[in-house]
Amino acid sequence: MASKIKNIIESAVDRGVLLGSWLSQQGLSRTEQVSYVKSGWLERVHRGVYKIKGSELKLYPTLKALSIQSDFCYHVGALSALELRGYSHFGQLGKQKVFLYSQKELPKWMVTDDWDMNIIDNNTNKYGNIGLTEIENDNVTIRISAPERAFLESLDLIPEYANPMDLYYIMEMLSTLRPRIIIDLLEKASIKTRRLFLFMADKAKHPWFDDLDLNRIALGSGDRSITPGGVYNAKYKIVIPKELNNYE
Repeated sequence: MASKIKNIIESAVDRGVLLGSWLSQQGLSRTEQVSYVKSGWLERVHRGVYKIKGSELKLYPTLKALSIQSDFCYHVGALSALELRGYSHFGQLGKQKVFLYSQKELPKWMVTDDWDMNIIDNNTNKYGNIGLTEIENDNVTIRISAPERAFLESLDLIPEYANPMDLYYIMEMLSTLRPRIIIDLLEKASIKTRRLFLFMADKAKHPWFDDLDLNRIALGSGDRSITPGGVYNAKYKIVIPKELNNYE
């Protein structure tokens, strides 16, 4: 009996969870799962969710385990994805925030402060599957937004989680964005996000800006505002912070 659980543990994601439904697919009945908890092989995390006895669960390995063991589809996006690729202006103080995007709500047992990161869950699929990629992080393959998508997702977080000036500092670093991916994403973005992105890209004077097919991007009518009491930019019909407008 011990050899069965040993084989399952060896095939599982290190520091990730074990779903009861997945264990059943591996030939471990519900009765056996309870038995392995009692005998010290497994620990119960939640009803139908286990971890290896004595292991410390980590968020990224758990997300990877969920993607393997169920139909849970996620990606790490926005500021978190930019930071994972080395694009960050300020380091986070305290417990790291992770901006997580999924097509359905997180399982209730995941909504807790016990993780090694604070989860900011965004239940949206505005940009579809455009601009997603995978990277290795701490020996785990995770799905993240490519820089083009991550930056637009970050603009969507203004003002609650992101600051326009901080994002512009990051924009200055983004010298290798892909024009085709940018346009595909901008077609899905809100009018305000489109205008702010183009304002920042234009201001940063990256070479790729001239390769954007802007005929595909409608900027709508009327004015938009990022901040009260800011400066109006007539080209993009948007009110931006004074600090950003005056920055050289």
